[in-house]
Parts: sequence; structure tokens; C-alpha cells
Amino acid sequence: MIFGRMLFGCMLQLAPFAFLCIYPFVDHLRYSKKKAGLLTAGLILLLSTLFAGICTYLVTIFPPGQALFNYANAVFMVCLIPCLIWYIFVVKEIWQKKLFVFFFTMTSALAMVSVCNILVTWFYRGKEVDGLPYYGTSLIILAAFTAVTLPLLWLLLKHGYKPVADGLSRKESGYLSLLSVLLFAVLASGLIPINYVNIYNPMSLFLYFALIIAVFVIYFVCFKLFFHTHEKLAVQRQLTQMEHQLALRDEQYRRITGSIENSRRIRHDFRHHIIVLQGFLTAGAILEAETYLNRYVRTLNEYEIAKFCDHTIVNTIVNHYRTLATENEIAFTARIDLPAEITVQNSDISVLLGNLLENAIEAALRAPEENRVIRMSIIRSGKMLAIAVDNGFDGRVKREGRRYLSLKENHTGIGLQSIKGIANKYNGGAEFGHEGLTFHASVMLGIPS
Repeated sequence: MIFGRMLFGCMLQLAPFAFLCIYPFVDHLRYSKKKAGLLTAGLILLLSTLFAGICTYLVTIFPPGQALFNYANAVFMVCLIPCLIWYIFVVKEIWQKKLFVFFFTMTSALAMVSVCNILVTWFYRGKEVDGLPYYGTSLIILAAFTAVTLPLLWLLLKHGYKPVADGLSRKESGYLSLLSVLLFAVLASGLIPINYVNIYNPMSLFLYFALIIAVFVIYFVCFKLFFHTHEKLAVQRQLTQMEHQLALRDEQYRRITGSIENSRRIRHDFRHHIIVLQGFLTAGAILEAETYLNRYVRTLNEYEIAKFCDHTIVNTIVNHYRTLATENEIAFTARIDLPAEITVQNSDISVLLGNLLENAIEAALRAPEENRVIRMSIIRSGKMLAIAVDNGFDGRVKREGRRYLSLKENHTGIGLQSIKGIANKYNGGAEFGHEGLTFHASVMLGIPS
């Protein structure tokens, strides 16, 4: 009887808060979601069984009273240590974010258990108990209160923290984790010393609930502030994308205009070149004629616009960055297999390729001379569009967790975030990585016909 009660009570306390700890990082786990969930459930069951067994033994050596209750709580706290170690191991994120979520969960658990203790103490005033937790209707009270509050805490994480978590820098996450630790310390110092027997008067109850509510109001306000900051950054990112798109269109117009002018000039000058070549040949100066003709052909090649594919926008953008690469002595190769029309908006493909190639050129400029290369491929296969860009770089990277950041001062890698945003828009994904002195970027887009 005691064993089953302790087992169920411990699982009832551990499982919901394990869920809260892991939920914000479900996309950053060391294992698949299913495997991580099964392993976590197995650990909770093992620790709950151990807790129940120890408590069943403690009843045989301690009489009912506060000492037995304290020992049982001490065993429960020891059982939390393996949970914390597992949490740190299974979640692949920076420690600041993990610390914030852990102490947010601890604060929530402390508040929930404290309120349940008030209700249980009131219900059992004057009644005899065996000294262990989870007795009688306390399990029902704990289960009911958990069922009411857990969805609220989940909504707070889902709509408050998770939308801005990826956009938080290491420093911002550090500030938020510090706030979480301080709020837990404030709540613990206010709730742990409480004598629940003497709390049932209006003023004490008012101060008690005011403290709990104030803590979660502070969390809510902080989430709102970060959310509005995140929205502001999103607007700035959209503005940057629009400016980039306009710049590309200006470049297209400039290149088209330049091509027209060059064609006119070439046609105008062609007669003069023929006259010069005729003069060399008439004089028997074959070598001079050949040299002059080779120089003239190289001049024509400088104004040639390569055709990488039938898609006009993609062809123009790739030509633009190929020219920039050539001007900066960067070897540029591209293999593109695209039709004239694809179901990707021109604005999105412009921003996507622009960010990929701009980042590649900036990185290649810092690479050793022998490693100044950019290799690009775009392939359509069925309903998927695959884009890959490999470029040389100097080996220096700046990362926050698994997210790459810009090496520029006051830049946070907004271009890479923009690429991921467009990939997600088309039910695809984006991956970035590096190996030695080569940086890899790959993007998959869904393009239904």
C-alpha cells in the first residue's frame, strides 16, 4: 500500500516537470523524440521505484512525525540529481537556456507543491497521518492541481518563451537564466519557511498568493518584452530582405543596360577592328593579327553573360556573384538544373541565393589564396529543390549552440536565419556545417508542380 502510494506520487511529481524541462528543446535532443521520451519515462519509473522502496523501509525504522517526512523529502531531492544529469545530457543547447528552463520548472514545481500543501494541511487538520507524503486525498489534490496548472505553464512556455528562444543571444539567455535563478531563490525563501498550520488567515493567504502571482507575472512580462524585441528584429530582417531584393533588381537593370550599351559599342567598333585586321594581313603581319584578334576575343568574353539555367532570376543572380567572385580572384563554379519556371516566389529565391552567395564570397575572401573557391549546385528532383554551396574560409567560426553567427561586429547571423525561414516556408530545411577549411550550406525546398 505504502509502496504503491509513494511510487505513484513520485511519478506524478517528476513526469510533468520532466515534460516542461524538455518541451522547449524537442528539436534539439541528442536522440529522436520517441527514444528520448522512452528513456526519460524509464528513468522516472526507475527513480520512483527506488524512492518508493526507500520510503517503505523508512516507515519501519522511524515513527510517524516530522522527521520521517523530512527524510522522505530528502530522498526525493536526491532522486532529482539523476534527472538533472539526464536533462543536461539529452538536451543539445547552450547551458544558459537549459539553466533558465530548469529553474523556471523548479519555480513552478515549488509553487504547485506549496499550494497543494496548504490544501492538504487544511483538509487534514486534527487528523492522524503516518508522516509520509502523498497520504489519502493528497494524491487526488496533487493530481487535480497538476492537471489544472500544467497546461497553463505549458502555454506560458509555448507562447512566451519558445517563439523567441532561437533568436536569443548567449548573453540574453544568460540574463534570462539569472532572472530565473533569482525568482526561484525569492520564491523558495518566501515559501519554504512557512508554517502551513498558521497560514489560514486572510492577510497571510493574501501575501502568500501575491508572492506566487508576482513571480509568474514577472515571467510573463519578460516573455512579452523579448517577444516584441523578436518581432522588431523580424521586421528589420524583412526590411533587409527587401533592400537586398531591390539591390538585386537594380543590379539586373544595370547589367541589362550595360549589355545593351556593350552590344551597340561592339557593333559600332566591329568595322574598325576589321579594318585593323585587314591592314595587318595585307602587310603580312600574321603574328600581330593573331595577337590583336586574341585580345579582341578576350574583351568580348568579359561582357559575356553565362547561361547557367533557363530561370531568368536565378541566372542573373548567379552571374552577378560569379562576376564579384572573379573580380576578387575567387574560383567560382556552378552546376544548375532548373526550368524557366518554378513554384518559388522570385523574391524568396532572390533573397535565398543572395544570402548564400554573399556569405560565401565574404568567407572566401578571408580564406588562404589557394582555398578561395566557391562551388554551387542547384538540382530539382521531383517535388524537391536542392541547393548546395561549398566555399573556402579561414577556419574561424562563431557559434551559439548549433547556430552559426556572423563574425562581423554586432551581427548575429541574420542572413542564415533568413535562409532557414524561407526553407521552412516551403516545407524544407537548411543545414550549415564546416569541415577543415570548407564551409557547407545546403537548403531543401518543397516545390509542388
